[in-house]
Amino acid sequence: MFINHFVLNRAQFYIRIDIIMKKIVLEDYNPQWAIHFLELKNVYQLLLNEHILSIEHIGSTSIPGIKAKPVIDIDIIVESPESLSFAIHQLEKSGYIHQGDLGIKGGEAFRRVSSKVPFSNSQREWPLHHLYVCQKGIESLQNHLLFRDYLRNHPEKARQYSTLKEALVKSVDDDMYLYVVGKTEFICTILKEIGFNETSIAAIKEQNRKLN
Repeated sequence: MFINHFVLNRAQFYIRIDIIMKKIVLEDYNPQWAIHFLELKNVYQLLLNEHILSIEHIGSTSIPGIKAKPVIDIDIIVESPESLSFAIHQLEKSGYIHQGDLGIKGGEAFRRVSSKVPFSNSQREWPLHHLYVCQKGIESLQNHLLFRDYLRNHPEKARQYSTLKEALVKSVDDDMYLYVVGKTEFICTILKEIGFNETSIAAIKEQNRKLN
């Protein structure tokens, strides 16, 4: 069974971003998030065409009914290292800054230089989003999708997760490290239900403990 390193390393990236944002803000689920994802997906499909295997809306904004930070998380999945290199080049041309793999081999992170990234003829401003390009089959990607799909298919668990996040926001005084670590036990419980073994769960808890 895979270990969910993608969730953990993504959390490290979130900590860096949210230190700048300073305040943890959760909003009620907004159906516009799904629409914004589809709009961005169309742009990436035009940029990368046949190099894309799929484009996934992930993170809490992808799960109906739960509170989330209003930032859309997107994974672009590609087949090969060549397609990964092509995607990096094309996205940089569209205004993104490539930040490297952040410790996740086969998974590349990007940030924006302005709200108009990705650049388009309309010069429109895009909603806040985190963008990653991942090579097909990396363990961390598969684990992240499993966690998302579980919550989509188990609304009661999704509501529990939302309630936990809301409680943490009230108790951690905008400390993103404590917020992420506070979700660890719930996440590990879900992963155990999915089928992760005790060794994998222990590794996840230890990795989360080291996030700061």
